[in-house]
Amino acid sequence: MIKLININKYYNSSEGKFHALTDINLTLPDQGMVYVTGKSGSGKSTLLNIIGGIDNYDSGQMLIENNICDENNNQSTQIIDTTNFTKKSYNAYRNSYIGFIFQEFNVIKGLTVYENICLSLELQKKSPRKYHQEILNIIEKVGLKGKEKRRINELSGGERQRVAIARALIKDPKIIIADEPTGNLDSKNRDIIMNILKDLSKEKLVLIVTHDRFLASRYGDREISIKDGKIINDQILHSENVNDIVYTNHEIKAISPKFSVPLRISLIGFKLNIFRFILIIILFSISLIFAGTVFNLYLTNTTKEYASFQKDYGNYAIDLNNNYNYLGINRQTGFFGFRLEDLKKNFSSSSNPGMTPFTSFHFSENINKNGENLNGTVKVYTETINNIIIYENKNEFENNFELLSPAITSSSSYKCYITDYLADCLLQYQYFGTDAFTKDDLLGYRLNITGIKTGPTIIGIIKTNYQSFIFNDNFYNDLKLQVAFQDNLAFYNALYMSNTDFLNLYSENNVNYYYDDIIFNLNNNLKEFNNVKITTINRYSNKLLEKDDKKYGHYPEKPLPGAVNQVAVSKGFVEQVIGLNIDDSQLENMLLNQPMQLAGSYEPTNFYICGTRHTPMELEFLISGIIDDYYIDDNGVKHDNVCIYTPEITVHTLYKGILSSIVDGGYLTIKISDDINVNSEVYRNLLNQGIKINNSSFIKLQLVDDFINDNLFLFAVLFFAFALFSILMIFNFVVINIKNSTRDIGIYMSLGMNGFKISCIYLFQVLIISTISVIIGLVGSTIFLKVMDANFSAQALIDFAILKDTFIGISGVILLGYLTPLIAIISPLLSLSKKKPVDVIKQS
Repeated sequence: MIKLININKYYNSSEGKFHALTDINLTLPDQGMVYVTGKSGSGKSTLLNIIGGIDNYDSGQMLIENNICDENNNQSTQIIDTTNFTKKSYNAYRNSYIGFIFQEFNVIKGLTVYENICLSLELQKKSPRKYHQEILNIIEKVGLKGKEKRRINELSGGERQRVAIARALIKDPKIIIADEPTGNLDSKNRDIIMNILKDLSKEKLVLIVTHDRFLASRYGDREISIKDGKIINDQILHSENVNDIVYTNHEIKAISPKFSVPLRISLIGFKLNIFRFILIIILFSISLIFAGTVFNLYLTNTTKEYASFQKDYGNYAIDLNNNYNYLGINRQTGFFGFRLEDLKKNFSSSSNPGMTPFTSFHFSENINKNGENLNGTVKVYTETINNIIIYENKNEFENNFELLSPAITSSSSYKCYITDYLADCLLQYQYFGTDAFTKDDLLGYRLNITGIKTGPTIIGIIKTNYQSFIFNDNFYNDLKLQVAFQDNLAFYNALYMSNTDFLNLYSENNVNYYYDDIIFNLNNNLKEFNNVKITTINRYSNKLLEKDDKKYGHYPEKPLPGAVNQVAVSKGFVEQVIGLNIDDSQLENMLLNQPMQLAGSYEPTNFYICGTRHTPMELEFLISGIIDDYYIDDNGVKHDNVCIYTPEITVHTLYKGILSSIVDGGYLTIKISDDINVNSEVYRNLLNQGIKINNSSFIKLQLVDDFINDNLFLFAVLFFAFALFSILMIFNFVVINIKNSTRDIGIYMSLGMNGFKISCIYLFQVLIISTISVIIGLVGSTIFLKVMDANFSAQALIDFAILKDTFIGISGVILLGYLTPLIAIISPLLSLSKKKPVDVIKQS
């Protein structure tokens, strides 16, 4: 039984408040077919919606008779006042008490006949499998036997209405409410439907809204007429059909369906819109691939990966280069003295424990007397000495290095230590002939260095770990071990000298000459020459070039204060650097007996001279004369030498600049820390200063670092572009999908499904999009990073992984992949959740 007491309903309209129902008082029986008739707009549908619980009333009372069975099947009746019903209460009421049949049928198009009927059971948390036979019986009862597996779009209008009736019947409701159930049917199907409902009315209350009074008079047991929101007539039509029936257990209780129900509906919707879903997944996946790439590139700690590689493979040395650009040419050189001191401060703080910087001098001195290529493809013993490491004080030296045996004493002004590795190289190549067989035999011997009058004396041998490499069983098969060994040669293959001994070794009195590099720009002609020899003029052995008893210029003279230095150059320098033929008449006229003509005719040019330690020193000079100089190579071929001669009279003036690059400048060789984080931080600091680490294994890091710096912004732009586009696509899809499904949502509401479970239908869809897209995004970004990393490895000497997934990067992709669609779906679902079922159905 349902009883309405003084029910009033108002609607807001543009013209003000509209009184849809006025003081409705009505008691409905437990069975029979009751018609509510009236013209359109009279309020009959509003009354039906209030009774069905898909709309609420503004004042009055609606009482419901709730039959309850206890554990012993004893029945009791409870009268419930719906005045304070919550959404949850209305859901329970619609789910267990009411069966709806709509004029528009309102069956779910994506489901089959059987699935549509099952939906009512599933919303009551009942197993369709358990009620399978009952479902088939109801299908047969409504005349749809054999059409269980047909989809709704394969049925006629009358058949669809019968599906709606079967869906209402299967949950055994107390009341069946039908709103114009035959309004869209032809007369044949109308009669079929009405006969079915009439048959149902023998056991249940069938409440029908119609404007067709003929149907009411033909089939109805009672007719309630409404006009302008008021009941104007309530009459019994066929009293013989009105009997009291005792019902069993129609308890109104909240029943929440299993999550499998919205999941299954969600999958059906996914299948129906598969191409749209695929398009969104592709676009969203691309944006997530770029997102993962951007996140991981940004989070890639290249220096830490390199520091980890060093730790794993026993690489404990780094060698630093300076970079400078002169007229568009990039060169790697040593550092000026003041720069060296500033750099050393980076490694001397307590925050960098275990790091020790040494000023070093790169040079190449051949020690292979026999020219043998040893050890097959991997040359363990080098043929040249490549480095001089300078220590400032003895304590610093002793704290960092261990000697194989006590150092010997020597009166030499040029003393040095060598490593056990370099000692083995000297012995291997028999540098001192057959007189030295052991490392100790080398003590006291003097090394010969090209361009140096007196070489340094070996006074001690330093112990290193180099044998742990060459005696490793994997050394000759593991390129990473070989490269780590090569990087350590900065320390292995070096002479160790005190600063005093080094200055003595390269003092003016001990230097014959040395080779430099020169970069110049003359008449806008930019060129670079290697192996330019700088030396002093000996007036007795270095003769000015002569022709017809006339000399080419004159010997350099000491310049006046503030004037540019004068320099005599070789014939090769004039021809190769200046670009003038020595037999050119113009050159002859300039120089023959007119020594300053050339100097006056050609503007002084800034030359970058890279001294022995390759620290660039800018010089400017005028050519005073040309000297006919040459040298004979190892094959006996005579060559013009590209050289610059400085006069003895001005040697201090010119050498002061050049020698300062030897004495006060140089490279920096660093013994690194055992702490990976410390090393990583230092390497990043060096890269930020534009300083090149000269280790072979560092090449890949530099390639990756440059790539990240150059392309991170581009990847970020691509990511945001795709992300914005995919977000708009997802949002648009969600809005359209929900809009197109509004009718279905209204149906779910009318069947008693709560808002959360309805939201789960669309939530599952976006979760499917998110899950597939996240998987593709993570796999795609991983593959993309691996391909890029492999490409850098192909350009580098060795391969150690730098570009790879990070925990934060993976988390970022997952968060973005799930959060974006969820944000897109929240707004439309919240908007729908605030609406009453009747409003949602009308909106559709």
